[in-house]
Amino acid sequence: QKMMLEADVELTQRKMSSANALISGLSGEKERWKVQIAQFQDVTRRLVGDAGLGMAFLSYAGPFNQTLRTELMRSFKSVLRDYEIPFTEQLGLEKLLVDENT
Repeated sequence: QKMMLEADVELTQRKMSSANALISGLSGEKERWKVQIAQFQDVTRRLVGDAGLGMAFLSYAGPFNQTLRTELMRSFKSVLRDYEIPFTEQLGLEKLLVDENT
């Protein structure tokens, strides 16, 4: 009986050790998740403005040269600022229009 109890104690200690290692590993993940949540909330906050800039560019700026496109984008951004709509200042339209996963 004593040997069975000792074996049970040893098994329980190994389980506790494994559980502690898992909890320690997940605590680092918690910090990473907090950062990712903040980044996601920031991207979400600017989504309407970024989508508006992308739509405006595709709808109006396509047939013009780079100089006029730049001026049009400056004008579009000014309108968004006037209406206090958040957007990404240095928005790369290729990132907005391309899905990185495909």
